[in-house]
Amino acid sequence: MLRLALFLALVAATLTPGSPAQAFNGRFQGGGTINFFSEECVNAGWIENSAAFMVRFEPANIGYNPDRSLLAFFAMDRAFAVQIDGNFTTAFQPVELYQILDDAYFSSARERRPTQVRFRSMYPALIGAETAETVRIWGDIRNFAGTPGCRVSFELLLQQQN
Repeated sequence: MLRLALFLALVAATLTPGSPAQAFNGRFQGGGTINFFSEECVNAGWIENSAAFMVRFEPANIGYNPDRSLLAFFAMDRAFAVQIDGNFTTAFQPVELYQILDDAYFSSARERRPTQVRFRSMYPALIGAETAETVRIWGDIRNFAGTPGCRVSFELLLQQQN
């Protein structure tokens, strides 16, 4: 009987999930769309009304993340990422841009016309290593894909991974 009790206690401990702070690593993954391409984008060859992407968001200082935030977009024929020291805010901020479209490309945040990103809104407004709920982010990008004057918006739906 004691063996059965110990066995059941071990099974229960194994099946009981840990606390969210232990389970998550600061990597939010999901999907989203880029839309509202400005005329400058269309003139540069972006003809879509909306483009769907798989997305990864790694906010600064959450889980294993360093003091830099990364927002990366992936599709079958293209990928790009923006990175910034600290966190994204509601103000436009210059970012480092890494992309693979037709060619590999890098743009520094110190360029004369850098790519700029802002988060218009995020729900929940504050996220951390314990955030288990779905995160929604609405934002904008200026000089998208390294194209001067090209402006787009994005909508993301993300879940923190463990």
